[in-house]
Amino acid sequence: MSAPKVKYFQDPLYGQIAVGSPLLLALIDSRAVQRLRHIRQLGVSYLTFIGAEHSRFSHSLGVMNLMGRALDHLEREEGVRFSRAGRELASAAGLLHDVGHCAFSHTLEGVLIGNHERMGARLLREDPGLKAVLKAKAPQVAALIEGGALGREGRIIHDLLSSQLDMDRLDYMVRDAHYTGVNSGQVDLDRIIASLTVSRGHLAVKERGLLAVEEYFLARYFMYWKVYFHKTSRGMDLLLKVLMARAKELWNQGALPRESASPALAAVLDQGGAVGTGLFLDHDDSDILVAVKRWAQGPDSDLSRLASRFLERRKLTLLWEASSIDEDLSPAVQGRLREHFARRGAEGKASLLIEDRLGVAPYDRSQPIWVAGAAGLKELSTRSRVVRGISEPQPHARYYVPAEDFTAALALLKAR
Repeated sequence: MSAPKVKYFQDPLYGQIAVGSPLLLALIDSRAVQRLRHIRQLGVSYLTFIGAEHSRFSHSLGVMNLMGRALDHLEREEGVRFSRAGRELASAAGLLHDVGHCAFSHTLEGVLIGNHERMGARLLREDPGLKAVLKAKAPQVAALIEGGALGREGRIIHDLLSSQLDMDRLDYMVRDAHYTGVNSGQVDLDRIIASLTVSRGHLAVKERGLLAVEEYFLARYFMYWKVYFHKTSRGMDLLLKVLMARAKELWNQGALPRESASPALAAVLDQGGAVGTGLFLDHDDSDILVAVKRWAQGPDSDLSRLASRFLERRKLTLLWEASSIDEDLSPAVQGRLREHFARRGAEGKASLLIEDRLGVAPYDRSQPIWVAGAAGLKELSTRSRVVRGISEPQPHARYYVPAEDFTAALALLKAR
């Protein structure tokens, strides 16, 4: 009997990713996974970071690769036994965890479909292409992604896939740092994986890996503020959201020509997260960009101006940013600003005074990471002052305006 054929994928982070499983190779070639080549990992951040052109496809292969490395380590060094079927399911879940993303990833998720994990689970249960490859494994992979009722093996795999120290986060942190050129996201992947263990049924890290884990959470903190919450990137994110929200409003009113959107995007606009799986898989970033070009020439002046602003990269400018957790613009100041835009008749009337609420805790104690040491299992923040110091949510307010309104808006901001 001949050995299974191995295919190699050249990755800038890990070198050659070797895949010998016929199931995984078939999944990689599936419509659902190949579509991810056309979904940008970081939404519209490529308009700010010139190298951020990477896709959900490369990230998904990266997660699959790290999942295999983690399983190898746990079996070889920690004596944890996984069934052959369990290992294959784990790698498949790593590869498929993002198939439910809509165009431009998280940027448009709330506008178009809602939760991408829910959509991904639907695809695994309903898409004929994935079901033809996975067969009886399809609902099992969906359960791993959703974190439903799982046995001991499944629980460990789910923690490797979806926890605060999972293969998904490890890959996207390092990958996003690489493509944006931000060094803050570099972490010691080898040390973290080598520190993983299982104790009392929990995935845990050994004390020897504590410094690497602290470094990871600090990197996560800085990546949020340097990349994911970068003021210019967020401004373009918000502009596209406002544009698509206006387009969806007009679409629902029947005020946009149906031919201005592709059949797949039209179905998403009509049905949102309930859209049929086939039409969902037909849409990607290109559908949005073509529609935005058409809407820029369309009949609605608000949408036309918003679309033109996005296409011409006329950015929104950060007008004001809170300097503390509880600080915000007073209702009186907000009222003056909104009156200004209403009088000017700006795109979307007052909508281009855009409020942005940021909030992230790099470490969330409600989803603990366990540290295994001589004293038994301890929750991470009790063992690390560094992690404890960044474990509180940091809500933060920002307001954006068009660049051409900045001077007038700033005067209104400072008026007594």
